Amino acid sequence: MNMHIFKNQKLQLITLAILVIGLGVGVYLVQTKQIFKPKASTNLYSAFDVTDQNGNPIDCDQSGNCNTNSLNVKFRLENIEALTEP
Repeated sequence: MNMHIFKNQKLQLITLAILVIGLGVGVYLVQTKQIFKPKASTNLYSAFDVTDQNGNPIDCDQSGNCNTNSLNVKFRLENIEALTEP
């Protein structure tokens, strides 16, 4: 009978330890401020070559606006470094 009580107390101690550790970790995470920094490039217009269906280049301005009369456009990756630069 004493062995059963010892196992029950051991299980309760392990459960209590997990709860106390979880509470401490939870309090730490709630108090820690998360900082989100953008990692994507804003220079997408210089990374791609945009052409119409005949291969004629379509000019895009610095904000990424491209003007064309056709909906059939082709995109080709021209500069992969422009995608990885912050």
